[in-house]
Amino acid sequence: MPDVDSWRLLDTGPGSAAWNMAVDEAMLILASEGACPPTLRFFSWEVTSLSIGSFQDIKELDMDRIKPCGMPLVRRPTGGRAVLHGSELTYSVTCPIPSRFFPSDLMGSYKAIGSCFLEGLTGLGIDAALVPAAKNPDRKRRECAGRDPLCFSSPSWHEVLAGGKKLIGSAQRRLAGSFLQQGSLLVKLDIDGLISMMRFKDDGQRNAARDALASKMTALDEHASGVDMDSLKRAVVAGFEDVLGADVSPGTLTERETELARRLASEKYATDGWNLNRSKV
Repeated sequence: MPDVDSWRLLDTGPGSAAWNMAVDEAMLILASEGACPPTLRFFSWEVTSLSIGSFQDIKELDMDRIKPCGMPLVRRPTGGRAVLHGSELTYSVTCPIPSRFFPSDLMGSYKAIGSCFLEGLTGLGIDAALVPAAKNPDRKRRECAGRDPLCFSSPSWHEVLAGGKKLIGSAQRRLAGSFLQQGSLLVKLDIDGLISMMRFKDDGQRNAARDALASKMTALDEHASGVDMDSLKRAVVAGFEDVLGADVSPGTLTERETELARRLASEKYATDGWNLNRSKV
């Protein structure tokens, strides 16, 4: 059994959309069994890919455009809305619960992880802030009006803002004995790319969505210059160590994690049954 008081750092590099999601769910499942330590994972995408939230309706996507262009589409194990993965730092946090590193509740863990990223970004000289739990009128209006299909359309509680705009989008899934948080820290914006993958009733609605995203989301290159990906990763790791009082050390996937991830990738995340219809797997 791994030492649950030590953190593992995984930097798994580029992977397929199915593999990226399968690895995270494999860690989540094994963490619930006490077979996976608290883990901070960085990963990237072999090609630009579109991910959608676990319960998102596929009708919100423009499949007539997505299928011909061959863009990989994957349904995440976590919630949230559509994200176009390209120029970003994609991360996940997997942790057994209860844990001395996090409060037991959902919002407490969101806040703790957000604080880790905030500490790291501050170390790079970036003026960032967390969305306060009690001060998010945009989210309340959105919940009253219906859910927006775009993940970065409005910040959630305890997510990281820069210049008053959303810089990191995150979502969680929790089991009885573990949780998984997945997220994207944008390095460059591609609003038109994301908008082009979504279905709108007319050009007016499409243009309104584009303007809304431009007013609510931002990327790292708008707030800092000369920050390479390695420096960004080191800063995030330092943030986790400082805020959580943790020792985050490089590691690798175990044989059990790799075997389970391979099965989940082929039997779930590479299938239309999950990605298009969310069948139970």
